[in-house]
Amino acid sequence: MTGSDGTSTSGHGGLAAWWVVGDGRVLAGPFADQADCYEASPPEGDTWEHVDVIENVYGVRGENGTIEPRISPAEKAFAGFLDQQLSRLSHGLHVARDAHPGAVLAREVATALVEAGFVLHDCAARSPLGGVCLTPNFGYGGRDGVIVTWAQHHRMARDHVRGYDRYVAVQDGMNYAVADVLAELGFAVEPFGQASAHIVTAVPPPGHG
Repeated sequence: MTGSDGTSTSGHGGLAAWWVVGDGRVLAGPFADQADCYEASPPEGDTWEHVDVIENVYGVRGENGTIEPRISPAEKAFAGFLDQQLSRLSHGLHVARDAHPGAVLAREVATALVEAGFVLHDCAARSPLGGVCLTPNFGYGGRDGVIVTWAQHHRMARDHVRGYDRYVAVQDGMNYAVADVLAELGFAVEPFGQASAHIVTAVPPPGHG
């Protein structure tokens, strides 16, 4: 069988690529793009109906024919983007690598939100841009967790270019929207304070999603 570039699946050039793997063996590949894995089909006269688990794996084919996983270019790009987003959380914790419980929870929340398409806001630096503001709260107010609020652009939050009432309505709406997204992702989310802020107290339970 050959991959999208004409390379036989029986070979291993030592170069990382995408492969279709089922029950621990290579079914198709190598492919330069993961999208090609979804279009792969078994060779004529064969089927994959007997295969219990089929997955796309990025890696290098070893001498024994198995795939040694590698970090894909897309994952590397996301990791760099996530680090850039985490650097905005200038609230005193080194969120990207700190082992403090607050940093660990904030990192999990931040990762989930970025994966959902949100951007993070640098609250302490008073950035004029909007986004989700995450504030670890451990040892204060009786509840440990990460406070989650929405921050609007200064044009809305400070200058009220669309009116104060609309600023308040948007603020409440976005606070609840972010909380709803986190709840859908399995995080333990509770109302916090007198306004519409929320606090995340725990990561999703094992096996969620």
